Formats: sequence, C-alpha cells, structure tokens
Amino acid sequence: IFIDNVGGKQARIWEGFIKCCQKTRPHSFPVLLQLPPPQLKHVFQTAPDLRDGLVKHLHSIPPVQVRRRMKERVFVNSS
Repeated sequence: IFIDNVGGKQARIWEGFIKCCQKTRPHSFPVLLQLPPPQLKHVFQTAPDLRDGLVKHLHSIPPVQVRRRMKERVFVNSS
C-alpha cells in the first residue's frame, strides 16, 4: 500500500492505525518494525512522537534479535 495514493476509507483506516500505535506504545513498536520503509517514514511524518520511542525500543533489543528480525523481513519482502 502506498500511503500517498490511498483515499477515502483506506486513508481513514491508516490514520486509525497510527492513532492505535500511539495509544498502545510501547506494545506497538514490534508492529511498526514490520512496516516497509516508506510506510514507516509516513508514520514518523504523521506521528513524530513515535520515532524516539521506537529508537529506544530498538536499542533495548539484543543485537542478535535485531539481525534475526531483519533477516526475516528480507525473506518476507522478497517472496
């Protein structure tokens, strides 16, 4: 989904998703990490307050887990 091209109902759903992420942080951080880079960038543009918390969350994860998640993400995105 390209956020720039969504309209109407889909845009409202996306806005609701971002609001849910704000209200449920830090529990939403693992979900945000699964977003493709363009969507994550849009989240940060829409809700910049999520960025600092997500960065802190990343620093709290052991490096082995970060690498494993990145490998899983590359595998999922390439299929």
